[in-house]
Amino acid sequence: MAKFLASINSLTPQEAVHELANLSGEEQEQLALLEKSLLDLQVNDPEKLIRTLTLRAGRFRALARHLTEVEATLSAEAVTGAFDARTEVRRKSKEAKRIRDATLPNGILAGTGSEPWKELWEAARRFSQEQAYPSQAFPVVEDGAHCVLCQRSLDDASALRFRQFEAFVVSTAERELRQAAETFARMRSHLLAVNTTTEVVGEMLKEVRLENEALADSVSAGLAANEKRREAVALALNEDRDLAPDFPPVAAAAIEVEALARQTEARVESLRASAGSDTRAHMTTKADELRARKLLSHHVPVVMSEIDRKKRLAAYGLYMNETTTNAITQKSTAVTKSYVTQKLKDSFRNELDSLGFRHIEVELKEAGGSEGILYHKLLLTRAPGVDLPRVVSEGEQRCLSIAAFFAELSTADEPSGIVFDDPMSSLDYRWREGVARRLVHEAKTRQVIVFTHDIVFLLLLKQFAETEGVNQLDQHVRQLSKGAGVCAEELPWVAMPIKKKIGHLKKEWQAADKLFRDGEQATYEKEATYLYGLLREAWERALEEVLLAGTVERFRFGVQTQQISKIADITAEDCRILDTAMGKCSKWLPGHDQAPAARAPVPEPVELKADIEALESWVGAIRGRR
Repeated sequence: MAKFLASINSLTPQEAVHELANLSGEEQEQLALLEKSLLDLQVNDPEKLIRTLTLRAGRFRALARHLTEVEATLSAEAVTGAFDARTEVRRKSKEAKRIRDATLPNGILAGTGSEPWKELWEAARRFSQEQAYPSQAFPVVEDGAHCVLCQRSLDDASALRFRQFEAFVVSTAERELRQAAETFARMRSHLLAVNTTTEVVGEMLKEVRLENEALADSVSAGLAANEKRREAVALALNEDRDLAPDFPPVAAAAIEVEALARQTEARVESLRASAGSDTRAHMTTKADELRARKLLSHHVPVVMSEIDRKKRLAAYGLYMNETTTNAITQKSTAVTKSYVTQKLKDSFRNELDSLGFRHIEVELKEAGGSEGILYHKLLLTRAPGVDLPRVVSEGEQRCLSIAAFFAELSTADEPSGIVFDDPMSSLDYRWREGVARRLVHEAKTRQVIVFTHDIVFLLLLKQFAETEGVNQLDQHVRQLSKGAGVCAEELPWVAMPIKKKIGHLKKEWQAADKLFRDGEQATYEKEATYLYGLLREAWERALEEVLLAGTVERFRFGVQTQQISKIADITAEDCRILDTAMGKCSKWLPGHDQAPAARAPVPEPVELKADIEALESWVGAIRGRR
């Protein structure tokens, strides 16, 4: 093993490692035998140990035979056979009764044809054949014959009845019934007579425990399980019922005990043949080799990793011999300048223009190369010697980095997804719209994932996405009591449009209604006042989005003048409903103290639901007429 591991190189086949690390079942038994044999050789009296192990192996063989007999007796085939035989007896009994009823005449005594009666008939047969009429076939009913039971002369009717009884007894159905009953009785007796555990078995188990405690525990558990199986079979047979569905299966351990017996006998042979030091040294070497292979099986990934490392080193050596980094760098620099650098510069300039970054003149310049890689850096066009981060603000640096990222992205051909983590962090508000527009534009060709805390920036992204026809998926990531990173496929409340706000209110109303129905009045009132606060915010959102048709909205810089024509249909009733609803919602907001005499109870769920539906109807009516 040591030689093999020391000789591992890039050409070592992985199959050789797996073959060496996987011990066969025979090799595992050989290792266990060698380890025990080496311990045996350390005793002071080998002859005494040989006698002890010989006796022990014999006990193991006896225990294995006992287990084999128990397992065979309680096997699924044996148990099924016994219950099938019982079923066959039942079937034969029904058939025999049918024939008895058809064969025997009416008016006979109850019980005729039963087992006691058959015993009586067979006794009469023996008396007739052995004593009364030894030379004549039973029953003897000719003229002058006497009944063997009452010893009176037989008339014609009695003679006929005797012949009918004999025909019934010797019929095929009765014969088959007797045979089936005998078969079932034999199988039943065999099942009930088996002894799973005896005092001798207990002593043999103690011997097993000296050699293999785990096997002894397994055999003991198996015997206990088989005893439960035997008891279940006996109970079902004695009570003439079927086995329960949870009938325990038979436990098998004879094979393992037999293997232990063979191993013990092999130890005896090893002791008899291992008197010399050369034999002991050979056994030690073989055991060490098998132990090392067993240990290797736990470290195969490490060896495979080393082979892969050797392969990479060999490949690197070949490449390093065939190439020089200076030539690669020179060629890469030339190619990059010709085909990449100018495109990168133009792209960077275009990105700055799209972001509206024009107040500072910045450009990309080559910054040398190393090992085939050409580097670029940002410089102030009018002051190339000034360190750029010392001149521009943190927000301007973020804007330049975004432009540089998209410029570099333009040189890549793969449409892989990109992720931005709070791109508006440190950015001035004046770059917000340009960055949002650029991200949405990029989302036309690839997946763009944006994490942001900035609601204004979020609404700009959604506005530009809707304008550009870009599909969008909202995910709200929160930190709750159960942990961070909890996602919901919706926007936070503050960014929800009116349709989603109404849906959210309905969902929250269901939870509040349950509180009310469960009798948690205080908790319900707290939840209801909170929902009235959300409902008031929803009415405010409906004012912007629906009544004013989005002409003027918070968090948006411009006024949508093209929407003005839509608000010409606003009626006094629209305004009255809005004002009334806002007033009612404000009544339940925390922070508005009311006189104790004027304080009304918090509306119940039915009224709260009606107020939410009033908002939904108001929104639907305005949108419907437009």
